[in-house]
Amino acid sequence: MDMSEAFGKAVRQTRKERGVQQEAVGPSQSYISEVERGLKTPSLVKAQEIADALGVDLVTLIARAVLLQNPGMTPALLIAQLQRELGAK
Repeated sequence: MDMSEAFGKAVRQTRKERGVQQEAVGPSQSYISEVERGLKTPSLVKAQEIADALGVDLVTLIARAVLLQNPGMTPALLIAQLQRELGAK
């Protein structure tokens, strides 16, 4: 699965978990539908707007997408990787 598809799935999962309708998330229902199906890749600005509309941090959506792309990775492993790469102690 490529990142566009994974990000779209992350948006859909988050939206459904929070009980938000597509119309409430983006500029139009059709745009969000295309994002969720991996047909459109939002710019960083649009991705931030989507995250804001869902009430989550953009990093959360991206992390969820990375986890969907890498089924063997756990949230704990992803956090450990980020800490290493960001130089956190």
